[in-house]
Amino acid sequence: MQMLPFGPRRCYDPVTLMMAAATAVSVGTSVYGGIQSNKAAKDEAAMQAQQGELAYQEAQVNATNEAFNQTQSVQRQKLAFLSSGVSLEGSPLMVLDQSRQYGQSQVDAILRQGSAQKSLADQEAKITKNKGRAALVSGIGSGISKAIGGGVDMNKAGAFDSKPVTSK
Repeated sequence: MQMLPFGPRRCYDPVTLMMAAATAVSVGTSVYGGIQSNKAAKDEAAMQAQQGELAYQEAQVNATNEAFNQTQSVQRQKLAFLSSGVSLEGSPLMVLDQSRQYGQSQVDAILRQGSAQKSLADQEAKITKNKGRAALVSGIGSGISKAIGGGVDMNKAGAFDSKPVTSK
C-alpha cells in the first residue's frame, strides 16, 4: 500500500489523513457558523434599530398632526364664543385653556409612545448584537475544542509518533 507523504520524511496512513481532514472540516464549519450567526445578528439588529427610528418618526408626524388638530379645535371654540357674543374672559378663557392643555397632553403622549418604541427597538437591537457576538465566540471556541479533540485522536492513532511510517 502506497502512503502519502505529509511533512518531511513522514508518511501517514489513510485513516490518519481522514481524521485530519474531518477535524479540519469540523473546525472550519464551527468557526464559519459562528461568523455567519454574528453577521446575521448584526443585520437583524440594524433592521430593529431602523424600525425603532421609523416608529419615532411616525410618532413625530402624528404629534404634529395632533397639535394642528388641537389648534384648529381651540380656534373653532374661540369663534363659537365670539360669534355668540361671549367675551373670552372668565369661564370661556378657562375652557380654551383646558382645551390647549388637553391638546398638549395628547401631543406629549404620542411623542412619549414613539420614544418608548424607539428605545425598545434599540434595546432589542443591542440584545441581538450580543447574541451574535456570543455565537461567534461559541463557534470559535467550538472550533478550538474540535481541533484539540482531533489532535488527541490523531495522537492516539500514532500520527505524531517519532518513528516514520513507511510503505509496504
